[in-house]
Amino acid sequence: MTLIVWVVQGVLALLSLSGGAYKVLNFDAIANQMEPLSRGGTGALGVFEVSCAFLLVAPTALEWRPALTPLAAAALALESLCLAGLYARAPPA
Repeated sequence: MTLIVWVVQGVLALLSLSGGAYKVLNFDAIANQMEPLSRGGTGALGVFEVSCAFLLVAPTALEWRPALTPLAAAALALESLCLAGLYARAPPA
């Protein structure tokens, strides 16, 4: 069971890292796709996702404050729900 949890954590961390890095590094490429958010908001979301990706794996792997791992997962879930609601209300492009 522990192996399955580690695999799920690793996959979620990689997805969050890649999504966050894309938001931080490619502002111009996603400016038209993310109209409801400003450029600074998009960058802040990217930094948030990258930090959550780190917190999904590092605390448990280093055995340092492992309680941060479920908090990071809950924060990513809340962010996903908020963004889904934001884009559901946004007018079509």
